[in-house]
Amino acid sequence: MLNFHPVNIDYVTMEVTLTSADGKSVCCNADTLARHSEYIAAMLRSHMSESKSLQVKFEYLSLEQLSWIRDYVGHKAKDAGPVLTYENSSSVLSTLDYLCMRDAMQMCELDLAKKLTIENCDKLAKAYELVQKFNLVILKKAILQVLCQLYVMKPLSWKAKMLKKLPADYLNEIFMHDNFPQASEEKDIMELIFKWLVFNEPNISDVNKAVDLIFAPALELMHVERLDCCIQKLPYAKNASETLKNRIRQFQKSPHRYLRDKKDTSPHKFRKPIDSVFRYGGIGGCCVSTAVSYVALDCIDKVIANSEHLSILQCHESIEPTPVPLIECGTCTLDNIVYVAGGQSRYTITGKFAKKTVYRYIPYRRKWQQVAAMNEYRCLFYLGVLNNQLYAVGGINWTGVLPSVEVYNCDQDVWEKDKDLPYLVHEHAGCVLNNQLYISGGHDGTDLLNNVVSYDPLVKDWKRRESLIQRRSCHAMASVNGYIYAVGGCTMQQGLIQDIKECEKYDPVTDQWTRLTNETQQTPMSCIYPIIRHNKIYCVGGYKFTNNQYVDMVSVFDPADQSWKHVQLISDLFTHYHQCCSIILDPSFFVS
Repeated sequence: MLNFHPVNIDYVTMEVTLTSADGKSVCCNADTLARHSEYIAAMLRSHMSESKSLQVKFEYLSLEQLSWIRDYVGHKAKDAGPVLTYENSSSVLSTLDYLCMRDAMQMCELDLAKKLTIENCDKLAKAYELVQKFNLVILKKAILQVLCQLYVMKPLSWKAKMLKKLPADYLNEIFMHDNFPQASEEKDIMELIFKWLVFNEPNISDVNKAVDLIFAPALELMHVERLDCCIQKLPYAKNASETLKNRIRQFQKSPHRYLRDKKDTSPHKFRKPIDSVFRYGGIGGCCVSTAVSYVALDCIDKVIANSEHLSILQCHESIEPTPVPLIECGTCTLDNIVYVAGGQSRYTITGKFAKKTVYRYIPYRRKWQQVAAMNEYRCLFYLGVLNNQLYAVGGINWTGVLPSVEVYNCDQDVWEKDKDLPYLVHEHAGCVLNNQLYISGGHDGTDLLNNVVSYDPLVKDWKRRESLIQRRSCHAMASVNGYIYAVGGCTMQQGLIQDIKECEKYDPVTDQWTRLTNETQQTPMSCIYPIIRHNKIYCVGGYKFTNNQYVDMVSVFDPADQSWKHVQLISDLFTHYHQCCSIILDPSFFVS
């Protein structure tokens, strides 16, 4: 139930009349309605101020839908409440979605998931329809659970008949499901895949490509000899066998290299992986989001090239959400795997809710996975990659600003402490140049900093460098063509936080910073995330302290001519204070 109460209005003893589209009405307690739905609370507040009466008409809801809402919000904890069935579920969920009753929506989804069992597997089609319409993650997991149970129980002929009709994304997730038999049933899995291909062949232009877009871990675990044995028993699959053999050889040789290099290897040349911006989290209203979205960098370039003005770009939003809501965390990409570390579950300026947990997203498996936690709780810190290891630098938690540094070994899944910074810092920026890690700016808890230091992994020590010209925090750093660029951020002027327009360029040979004056940012921003592509810096998102506004924009800086281009992003699930990094995705992520 929402912890929400309209301000300065006493609804506790009042009744409200809800009128349906056909003019029929139901009565409900105003206080109960307001607590369940911010949308209804806002409607009640509006009608109170305009007409001094508690009457609200819903043009798009029927009496039956309003009656269900009345019974739901009015029932006591010990009572069963209104009945939710698969027959009325679409109408009920549409109503809850329309009224922004998120808690009720989740309870109904849990109820539907509980009712989906092997005994009533005839509801699978309806459940799938609800998942597609309302993006119900929990119900989708229940569908996959039932399908996997049915797979174990039913004969292969039944499995083939059922699975061949599934969309490719469901087939992929079934193969990756924890309850799905894998290593011992390669032949059965192979047969199911190829029967799926034969069934869907009219809609598939390239069988090899279709096979490659199916992510079945059992295939990667097979031996090539075992695959040959399977192929001999499946004659219609011979034309796709070489693709599978190449996948198996490459994966078994080096899983990390398989993930990192597939965009350049010949077995995947027909796949054309897509360089993308991977965005997650953010603050929507008062809540921290778990939503994830992504957009192709080629699409950004195309929009910018075809328009002289600010353009609009739609994000894709179909990746599994983050395991927990997080803001102010560290993020980076190693071997095309996204790492998310630390952060806060709620916003506080002091780092009161700092975390030390670490998650990673593997595009190949389309799953989030928790790995070893950091040694120290931290948020507002720098997380970067140096020599195939992750470095977590500085930050803040409830004990104060941190100088500590720790390193993550991906092969051993362990964090180890490293040489501390020579000062306390958070809200700083970092990047890697010439196999050294650079840190600049930030805040030590008392003052803004213009410090710059570099870390050499060979001597395991920090070295002071020439300071930034402008003190700044919440900025971005990026290395392009042998130089470092400090972009955006904020500073203090006459006691007020001001966003910085000017960029600075660092030459490691002369150890000097130069202020770039040819062209400044048209939209000064802080809290931006830099992505490097084709020697350009893509600055994603941001916040303007000057007028306290979030910016949902990609600004592209070209160091060659010091020019800026901008493109607006559209993302209904979240737009505020998100995190992002670069990632390579295969084309199936962009299929509607």
